[in-house]
Amino acid sequence: MVIQRWQSVLLLVAALCMGGAAIFPLGPMYLVLSILVAVLLFLAIFMFKNLRRQRLMTLIAALLIIVVAFVAAMSMKEYNFWVFALELMALLCAQWAYRRIGADERLLRSADRIR
Repeated sequence: MVIQRWQSVLLLVAALCMGGAAIFPLGPMYLVLSILVAVLLFLAIFMFKNLRRQRLMTLIAALLIIVVAFVAAMSMKEYNFWVFALELMALLCAQWAYRRIGADERLLRSADRIR
């Protein structure tokens, strides 16, 4: 079996990374933002019928990951490596999923032209 929609897997990995980052006790603001990003990424998985909305949600989540990383850096005296690693992996997966969604859009447009 071949996975056709890799962006769904990437969005799930990003959501799990942000959910894992939320368990670190860095403050209520960090917890709320991390869970919000994880939920956005998880909901983006199920928007496969509307690729523009899925792509927009992924972009918003990626920007929020950067905000979460900034909040974490400001709230900690000593930045935890695992928090940084999980946030970085979530950001990379979200960015990669964003590109894969764009590739799907281009593929669908080219298929519509052929019809």
